[in-house]
Amino acid sequence: MSFTTYLLNMFTTDDKVLISALRVDKGSGARKMMSKFPGRNWKLSYLSRLIKKIDETGSLDRKVEDVLVTSWKQISQPCIDREIREFRK
Repeated sequence: MSFTTYLLNMFTTDDKVLISALRVDKGSGARKMMSKFPGRNWKLSYLSRLIKKIDETGSLDRKVEDVLVTSWKQISQPCIDREIREFRK
């Protein structure tokens, strides 16, 4: 198993989505993330490497992107449907 695979397995899918969103949207660094979420058992060096991977590739991996897309569809579709119903009234 490569270190990258090991690194990605250290974090839960929710952790990876959160870390990716904080890095891409807000530009947060490893220390800031660790201070915001002290209850997570993240190690600074592993988090830094994960952030470096996000910076290099623009994302973590395809599986995480699929989770984000699925989550967004579940959240956004009811909102879109509600807005369409409101518009039609």
